[in-house]
Amino acid sequence: MPIFEKPPLEALAPARDRWTPIYLEHGRLEVDDSSVKWLGADGLMCRLPVATLSAIMLGPGTTITHAAVKACADSNTPVCWTGADGLKFYAYGLAPNHANDMPRLHATAWADKKRRTQIARSMFHYRFPGTEVDDKSVAELRGMEGIRVRQQYAELGREHGVSWKARNYDTRNWDLADDINQALSTANASLYALCSAVICSLGYLPSLGFVHDTGTTPFVYDVADLYKAETTLPAAFMAVRQEEKATREHVLRLLKQKIEEQRILQRLPKDLAVLLGTGEANPQEAGHRDPMTVLIAQDTPPAVRGLLKRWFVEPKPNVFVGTVNRRTREKALAYIKRNALNTSWLIITSEPNCQGFRIDRWGTPDRQDILMSGLWLVAEKWVDPANCPF
Repeated sequence: MPIFEKPPLEALAPARDRWTPIYLEHGRLEVDDSSVKWLGADGLMCRLPVATLSAIMLGPGTTITHAAVKACADSNTPVCWTGADGLKFYAYGLAPNHANDMPRLHATAWADKKRRTQIARSMFHYRFPGTEVDDKSVAELRGMEGIRVRQQYAELGREHGVSWKARNYDTRNWDLADDINQALSTANASLYALCSAVICSLGYLPSLGFVHDTGTTPFVYDVADLYKAETTLPAAFMAVRQEEKATREHVLRLLKQKIEEQRILQRLPKDLAVLLGTGEANPQEAGHRDPMTVLIAQDTPPAVRGLLKRWFVEPKPNVFVGTVNRRTREKALAYIKRNALNTSWLIITSEPNCQGFRIDRWGTPDRQDILMSGLWLVAEKWVDPANCPF
């Protein structure tokens, strides 16, 4: 396998622009032809565009090679290890960051007791708008939270026709929990993994919480609580309503749908910047969709195709499709070009013009793209300007 230069950080998509995490179990993650490849125990083999994933969640029965871990780290993609049925969140691999500004700002905010309390109040107000919390201590906020969350559980039980008694389960004996508690635990563990991935990739400190203060990742619980009412709670109750013995796959499918509908990945970096005052630059507005890029390669060796699959999926040999923002796309393509000499590409990207797209080529094209009256057209024959008779 050729040795490629490490992708520059500016060629990697920020957390807010990435796809939702992917969950894998019973298989092997390795590097082949420069791309990260999943080999499932069921015979499935597919390439993962790790540079566009927000996280890789590894469940039971998975192995990962050193090269695959390195490829994920080079792509700024955290790897999380979770337990059976999504119940446990065991660990994560720390990914590199652009700078150390976030951990310093996070630690400074946490170390100031007055500011720590203010942030806890802001988090509570985010979840329960309209509630007066200016004079409440963190302990009082926790008590108020417990009352309101129990009310949410009861309301969702009535809404979905699901029997609700109490939030109760034993991590040492999973089977003793009732259906809805199992579904909630599965959904919550997955949300913790997603939040951990974003928190770590942005450079925040999982161990410094503002509302929670016990365990090894209290900040993860703080952040996940902000979104449970929109994601894990409705997904779990809906899953049990549709299928009493809801499987983990069913719960996670509904959770993924809720996460995408509510645009949690896009909102999370911006919400954290506001809550902690870290001032994330140019946060993506909700509802914005990154432009699609279609890349068609010719005479491309397998190793270079593998390199492309770190950013794109390959629905057909030598055809690559992905969604990255303009700046990331340009930096990623520039990086790939430096490592893929003597190749030819056709690049089609979304563009805010009347056609909705733009055509570019690189290498030795057999056709030429021309811009006429603001429209992108394709010339099948042309005369070199140096030899033009007029």
